Amino acid sequence: MSNDIKFDYEKYIYTSINEIRSFQSEKVFKIINKDKKVEVFCTVDKNEKDDFFKCKIFLDSPVFGLDELKNNLFDQKSSLILLKLGQIFTIDYDSITTAKFSFNVPQIFTLHLKKFHSGSIQDFDNKFHRLIIPIEKDLDFDIFSQRHSKVESTISLNLFETKLDDFNYHIFKHTNDETKESFFIIEGQEKQSFSNFRNSCESIIIAFAFLSGPFIQHQNFYQASNDFDFKTIENVFFEKKLSNIFSKRPLINPSEFKKYLKKLEENNDEYNKFSNPFSFDTLSNLCNIIKNNSAYSRSCQLVIEANNAKQYLLKAGILSIALETITTLVYEENRENEKIKPISNKQTAKNIRLDLLKELSKYNEEISEEAMKILTSKINEINSPTNSKKLAFPFEHYGITLNEVEKEILNHRNKFLHGTSPFEEIQLKEKETELLIIIGHLLFMVNSLLLKHIGYTGHIIHYPSVIEYKKNISMSDKLYKII
Repeated sequence: MSNDIKFDYEKYIYTSINEIRSFQSEKVFKIINKDKKVEVFCTVDKNEKDDFFKCKIFLDSPVFGLDELKNNLFDQKSSLILLKLGQIFTIDYDSITTAKFSFNVPQIFTLHLKKFHSGSIQDFDNKFHRLIIPIEKDLDFDIFSQRHSKVESTISLNLFETKLDDFNYHIFKHTNDETKESFFIIEGQEKQSFSNFRNSCESIIIAFAFLSGPFIQHQNFYQASNDFDFKTIENVFFEKKLSNIFSKRPLINPSEFKKYLKKLEENNDEYNKFSNPFSFDTLSNLCNIIKNNSAYSRSCQLVIEANNAKQYLLKAGILSIALETITTLVYEENRENEKIKPISNKQTAKNIRLDLLKELSKYNEEISEEAMKILTSKINEINSPTNSKKLAFPFEHYGITLNEVEKEILNHRNKFLHGTSPFEEIQLKEKETELLIIIGHLLFMVNSLLLKHIGYTGHIIHYPSVIEYKKNISMSDKLYKII
């Protein structure tokens, strides 16, 4: 975009990227453990193509195995303290993924590390933080309400914002014009504890993957600074996680939805209000509930996992678990709602329960103690809804209209939970398209509940119809739905 465009935020990336390069370059350290009176040398480096940092320790006296190395060199906190020109670096014992060693003298003991950081972990607290993740492909931010940012000399619409627990975050991307390296970046706008920043980043990354598809998490470079603009970097923390996943399965598509409305000649204010990207409030609600509600977070992660599973039955099984998880959550939050219960009048239900318990007590001498416990428990739950009602209630609660196919899928979801399907085993190969459409329905139902739970109102892609459209099958529903 032209540099004449006004920008909302200016970001300084040059120092951060250079710090990552420097952090990965080979360095010679002295390992010091004063309690054990140990001083040995090691090197640490990371090739940009490698997933892990590599530490080579040079020992005059051989050790045999990782346990002996730990006993000889690591401190009481199970950390290896490295020193270079007065600066401390730390290797935690639980960051070691593999180890190998030779029997030569001097012995070289090589460690592969999934974590490595400068300073102590306490040095990262009460600072501004950035998370920088190298990415291999560009990311689409179009489903989010974006702001203009100036990164180095380039102004573009590539930043969106969210808020978690009263802390503000900027999420943006950057591609170096010369090296063509690309990065996904999360930046805290206030000083905070490092553990809170890391937890918030995890929630933002899950939210981003759930809403848009790509799951960005592979090589995490956390940076801490006393400077709001990150023109100086005090500490760096590396953490390796699973590989990035560049799935394209967004929940909404604002620009295509507008074209769709125009084609249907429904381009009016009533429908246009549903064509907006995810707002700051919607995204903040999502990130906060992912961070603070484990059942909801698990549902989102199951959707992400299902989107990237290759086998159709596995996809359907994972989405069925996600559906069970989110419907149970909504039910538990509304279990006192009289609409759910078979007997809506509380007093009537109580009277029936007490009468049944009284009648049961007459047979106390004739029924075993274990049987009495079971029957008493069943009577106490006599006004509980059926499993099918528990599943259907969340859709009624949020005003989500299911078609007949989706109602039927709700009834046979148990088959997917147990690794089977509505089809005979010998039919599976020829029923792949039907199975794929069922998966699309499951995805729509889970996504709809997850979005409504955070207060979203707007359009959502109806993936069963998308599949039917791509397969040249007569579409059973619209390409987009309003929820």
